[in-house]
Amino acid sequence: MSDSGAKRIERAPIVWVPWVTGPQPVGRLDHVLVSFTEFRADRARTLPGVFRWGLRLRQGWFATEGAVGLLLWTQPTARRGGSLSVWRDEEALKRFVRLPLHAQIIRQFRDRVRVRSVSWTQREHEPAVLKQIALPVLSTPPDRPLSPPPSTP
Repeated sequence: MSDSGAKRIERAPIVWVPWVTGPQPVGRLDHVLVSFTEFRADRARTLPGVFRWGLRLRQGWFATEGAVGLLLWTQPTARRGGSLSVWRDEEALKRFVRLPLHAQIIRQFRDRVRVRSVSWTQREHEPAVLKQIALPVLSTPPDRPLSPPPSTP
């Protein structure tokens, strides 16, 4: 992507879907696992379909074992979006990734989106703080791999 394309992505407004809480209580957790996922649609017309499926997964979040919470985000003018999910541990995240509905979505869009993800552990799990922590990850140029944020509380 050209420098002007990367700057367009940086300036594109980020729209956050409100936090939804999962069934995992956080009171007894010393740390949580945070997973950041980004998908980049090859064509603008692909983005609404991917986002609808994300909203569908979000509807069942209250029953997703090991899930603490979820934020969905999108940058429509940059043809990208994704999730910021918080988990009890890595095994809970892996269980979610193996869910039949999640696997179906991956198969359906495999040839139309590029996906990057990164995860890290931290103590903080409040949505407003998570958004701030994720900003450096959101700003990663599309031709580079995602890395965990520089410091996490």
